[in-house]
Amino acid sequence: MSKNFILSDTQLKAINSDKNIVVTACPGSGKTTIMVEKIRKEIPALKSFQGIIGITFTVKSSNELKERCSKDGFNLKSSFFGTIDHFCLSEIVYPFANRIFGSEVNEVECKKYADIDDSFKHYLPNLDDSGINLTTADYEKYYNEFIKHYQNGFVLLEAVGIIANHTVNNSLSCRRYIKARYSSLYVDEYQDSSEPQHQLFLTLLYLGLKATAVGDIQQSIYAWRGSSSKYILELIQLNENFEHHIVNVNYRCHPSIINYANRLFSSKCELLHTENIRVFRRCFDGTQLDLVVHLNDFIPKVAKHFGITIVSSQ
Repeated sequence: MSKNFILSDTQLKAINSDKNIVVTACPGSGKTTIMVEKIRKEIPALKSFQGIIGITFTVKSSNELKERCSKDGFNLKSSFFGTIDHFCLSEIVYPFANRIFGSEVNEVECKKYADIDDSFKHYLPNLDDSGINLTTADYEKYYNEFIKHYQNGFVLLEAVGIIANHTVNNSLSCRRYIKARYSSLYVDEYQDSSEPQHQLFLTLLYLGLKATAVGDIQQSIYAWRGSSSKYILELIQLNENFEHHIVNVNYRCHPSIINYANRLFSSKCELLHTENIRVFRRCFDGTQLDLVVHLNDFIPKVAKHFGITIVSSQ
């Protein structure tokens, strides 16, 4: 942590808590900072072969989290940083699925539904259709298909979560490995979790790992792939398992922008005091193509008016 950076009381309470916690945070509130500081506080007490699990939803954000945690040469020991699919594949499916499928395959890769041969799709739902997603309840139904995939050297990307759940629950070796290597589980953007990802989080929690979930209920945008903010709400309701910490001060945006965003979700929300307004509304007539033409002309004029320099991406 920078010596010039001052943490708020709400951030410090979440960082210093030794319990399982759910942090609901608004944009720009420093929720990633909470994860970073908790991780850096925990790791020094671990043995060299141990670490934490740091889950984010994009490769870019996982790289950023790892970089911030390892700042100033901090030793991350045997920690994992990556996406949930990467964790499921590298730590669960690849090393332990052969115990479930009973097949000794030398090399297994992960393939998207769109990339597999039609002969492997016959008994599966059309996973190319938006809104059709596999859940843990589907495992037994498509078990024979998953075995067939595995015997042919691949696992289905869209089924990685449910295969990982079944593997952890049915492989003693897998559970022993996870408990021995990892002490805690940290998941960012939890509002974007799907049902299999949520079930895996709970499974690892009940294995004995300490758990931290961070998210913003108002930013769930992946419903088309089965994600829902209801899962972070379920964690909040597990009062006996989780402390709920609310971090709701936006340090990134002007108060007028915060007010505008909050009013989109609730017409009765309390507005922050501000001396000026930095949100403006402009209506355009026409088609989407007409809108693009208008914006190409309008944006440079607005930037010039406010003294903003537009940097070309080329």
